[in-house]
Amino acid sequence: MIKLLRAVFCVIAGFAILVACAVVDYRTSQGAWRDGFAYIGPAPDLDGLIPFVEYQPAVGSQPSRSSMQRILFIDFDDADWQSIVAEGEVPDPDKPEALAGILCNEDEIEVDGEMFRVTGRVHRTASGFSTTYLIPLNDRQFDAADDDEPKGMLGSRTRTGFYDREARQHASDTGFEWPEDVEPLFVHDAVPMPTGVPYAVMVGLALTLYGAAVLQWQTVLWLHRISGAFNGLVTASHEHSRLFRFVLLLNYSTFFYVMLAGVLLPLANLAASQWVFEIFSEGALKELGQAYMDGNIPLAAWETFRNNFVVQTFLLSSLASTIIPLFGVGKTMLSLVVVGFAMAPVWSGTIDALTFHWVTIALELQAYIIVSFGICVYTLEAWRAIVTLMRGYDGEAPSTSRGFRWGFEVLASATMYACLALAIAAVYEAVTLIALSA
Repeated sequence: MIKLLRAVFCVIAGFAILVACAVVDYRTSQGAWRDGFAYIGPAPDLDGLIPFVEYQPAVGSQPSRSSMQRILFIDFDDADWQSIVAEGEVPDPDKPEALAGILCNEDEIEVDGEMFRVTGRVHRTASGFSTTYLIPLNDRQFDAADDDEPKGMLGSRTRTGFYDREARQHASDTGFEWPEDVEPLFVHDAVPMPTGVPYAVMVGLALTLYGAAVLQWQTVLWLHRISGAFNGLVTASHEHSRLFRFVLLLNYSTFFYVMLAGVLLPLANLAASQWVFEIFSEGALKELGQAYMDGNIPLAAWETFRNNFVVQTFLLSSLASTIIPLFGVGKTMLSLVVVGFAMAPVWSGTIDALTFHWVTIALELQAYIIVSFGICVYTLEAWRAIVTLMRGYDGEAPSTSRGFRWGFEVLASATMYACLALAIAAVYEAVTLIALSA
């Protein structure tokens, strides 16, 4: 009973921390530039668009600058420059000066052999500019084209576009249509959270996942007592208790260590987020992403379950590990590294999803880790059986060495648990994500 109460307390405390962080993030991340977005391509028929030219330096010319950082020559007026500066001074249009985003780390940048000195920093809540160097757009660098769009003087290494300060509102207007050849310059807002908030989010998430893991395992033990369900898994957790705790600790700690790395490396996290976005929009999980975009809850739940259990768990973990020893263990660790890094709470607004998505995370992580434990036991028991056969053992095998049959029973039991947990997670994720999006 004390263990259950402690687990419930951890879930409640962790959830409270997540909600508090979401409130702090929301209240400190609003500003005049919060709803803006930068696009490449021709400007749609909207008022107030700000033209810019993106400069793309030659390959290898600036090895110290991250590929996620950009240089924009932008046509701000005096009021725009004054409102977007958080510290320092507005760059002088008649001098080689620039304004740097909050995640830009250079004191000066080179544009075709000319050095531009950074005079100040862009406000943290300026959407899309966290990883951008801003330089005043004027006749000294660029001429205006006949249609009043900027025309680059730097050859093919420029792209023209526009910045829409009210992009969020325009995107929600049902009667407005974007031109087909317009593409976003950034994957998302890329507005960093206030300092310290990401670490508090990780603490809250750790508490909720710990409490949820205990509650899930106690549920498994309860089902085993009343019905004998998951007998192989429960018995193996007692016989291999040290291995059980080690697998849980190793996987959960890996998840949070790489999440911490994502917080400390925001530009790399931004690149990982872009990669994940492309997988769901254009890559292997395009059908899954489209089901969520269409708002089809049954299809989204099935596609989620099919990917998470049928493909990732049953085929690539459990079944593959019966052929290649411990293959699923390595695959799960790699998945946790990718997911943990991409899910790092770096950007403003991501906590909102965590306040309800933590349930999905808790169910899925526990399922994957339990299967990894089953794979470890299967491999261990299979190895012991092989050694026994090689030695010509004629007597009754010890209780901890029951051979392939016992190892397979444990793996099958762990896989059945994952099937149940991932089915619940798929339905919950489809309902909550689609309902909240609507």
